[in-house]
Amino acid sequence: MRQIPLHHTLRRDLIKDVLIWSGYFLSVLAIIFFLTLDNLVNYMITEMAETRMRYQIAEFSKHMTQGDQTSITEESDALVQDGAITGIILVDASGLLAQIALRDGKPPSLNISSGMDAQQLREAVNAQSNLTLFEARIPGHPGSLVLILDKAPLLSAIYTSTAWTGLVLLIFLTISILVLHFSLRKHLIEPIDEVRHIMHDELSTEDKDALISHLPDEVAILAKCYEESNQAHLSMEKQFHQAQKMEAIGTLVGGIAHDFNNTLAGINGNLYLAKQAALAQPDVIERLERIEKLSLRSAETVKNLLTFAHKTRVEAMPLLLGPFIKEAIKLNRVSVPESVKLDYDVAEQDMVVNGDPSQLHQVLLNLINNAFHATEGLPEQKIMISVASYNADALFHQRHESSANAFARISVSDNGRGISESDLPHIFEPFYTTKEVGKGTGLGLAMVYGSITSQKGVIEVESTPAGTHMHIYLPLIDIVMTADDAVKNSPASGHGECILLADDEESLLTATCEVLESLGYQVYTAMDGQQAVDIYESHQDKIDLVLLDIVMPQMGGALAARKMKTMNPAVKLMFVTGYDDKTFSDEGDNKLLDDLVIHKPYAIEELSMLIRQQLDS
Repeated sequence: MRQIPLHHTLRRDLIKDVLIWSGYFLSVLAIIFFLTLDNLVNYMITEMAETRMRYQIAEFSKHMTQGDQTSITEESDALVQDGAITGIILVDASGLLAQIALRDGKPPSLNISSGMDAQQLREAVNAQSNLTLFEARIPGHPGSLVLILDKAPLLSAIYTSTAWTGLVLLIFLTISILVLHFSLRKHLIEPIDEVRHIMHDELSTEDKDALISHLPDEVAILAKCYEESNQAHLSMEKQFHQAQKMEAIGTLVGGIAHDFNNTLAGINGNLYLAKQAALAQPDVIERLERIEKLSLRSAETVKNLLTFAHKTRVEAMPLLLGPFIKEAIKLNRVSVPESVKLDYDVAEQDMVVNGDPSQLHQVLLNLINNAFHATEGLPEQKIMISVASYNADALFHQRHESSANAFARISVSDNGRGISESDLPHIFEPFYTTKEVGKGTGLGLAMVYGSITSQKGVIEVESTPAGTHMHIYLPLIDIVMTADDAVKNSPASGHGECILLADDEESLLTATCEVLESLGYQVYTAMDGQQAVDIYESHQDKIDLVLLDIVMPQMGGALAARKMKTMNPAVKLMFVTGYDDKTFSDEGDNKLLDDLVIHKPYAIEELSMLIRQQLDS
């Protein structure tokens, strides 16, 4: 079925409405006309009769005073030549008809003769539906004048004038519809068609604005609203597709990261044991510490992978943005050559955000590196970093799902060659890069995107051939900050307490068991949740703390913990995982209890401190 174009529907409906209301109007006029026709005719007949009677009584009275019967007869014969006057009659003092003048075209059924009296005359006239009789005394004379009027000519005149009036109204209505048609076409239909072509054509925003500016204001507003709505829809669609891709990649990366974190945790445990065994060999200690640094770097790589996949945990804290950005710029200045002009403009006002310092530092480093690569080869390389407050408007909320209104905006701008329109939709995809081989992995902007969105922020990109502007929006918070200095602790020792350790990774289980024993703890080990529950059931009076991996075969750590809580509600628990907390946020066997969670790979100092805190609590 062919769809009717908009302008045909609009034009048809408007003209249809005009015709319907015009029909109603004319129908009301016709009803009023026919309801009032008799009253109108009677009124006009009466007015005509009274006017004629006043004149003729005066004339006849004068002639009768003069005894001029001839003039009375001549005037009577002349009067009945009028189509509206059927007859004029003089009645004498005795009531008999003295002078009769009738129109030749009188009704055949009307019989009036000189032998009739006034009463018979009235009866004869009243028998005719279209005749009306008027009678008046002649002052100064013993007689009266009777005037008989015919309604038919008057009705004919009224009908004729009404027909002409209706015809004029119909012509006027037709002309009005034609004028409306051409006016609609010129001022509404054609502008709407033009808007349709403008919106569908592949034009730049500037060209569209220039064309829209020539349209009527109402249509231009409609076009702009459509364009804004369309842009918001496209933006949301891109965000949805991006989120879908990141979710799929995140599932893959999360699984890989879990295995990798387990391996790194085992390496860290064995490194700690090796360092303890080689305390008297400084050269061995030095080599082991190098390996430890490589392990920490690998852990940071895993963290970056999880960040762009939205699977990292955000260690957010209140952050005074101005001083943090200035310090981060100083630290990152060494990442670009001295020839690059790196300036910043940080607003003086205090802007506090809830952010992860480590991730934000990495975000800034990646954006500065991207800006540097974008300006390579230019005679003058410029990078500008600015920080200012930003109040979101309605358009901002249409583009993004954030409910916050007050933001801190961090902008990193360069004077490079810009990003092409074909590349722009893909820049946040992992492993997508336009750099030469060896100059980029394609993870930088993906990590930036993942980090900012995981901190409830928003990122926007503006790019032209004259440069690129990366805008990061972080929601502002209204709190009073307190600064805490981190203190690195030495491994906390045990005092013979008994720990139940459950993990399905045998190498990690062995290394962690040896570490805990070296710290002064007694250790029971289990390879899955069911085995851990069985051991706890047999030795719960000896076990002071249970350390459970969350994902294990047979039975996961969360379900095992619930079974232990059933046996002993006061049992002390700690969870260990290579996944992010989000993985276990849903209902089901993996839903965590309100107990401490430590993430792999962990430092032995961190693990020992947390164990000590749990035991002493």
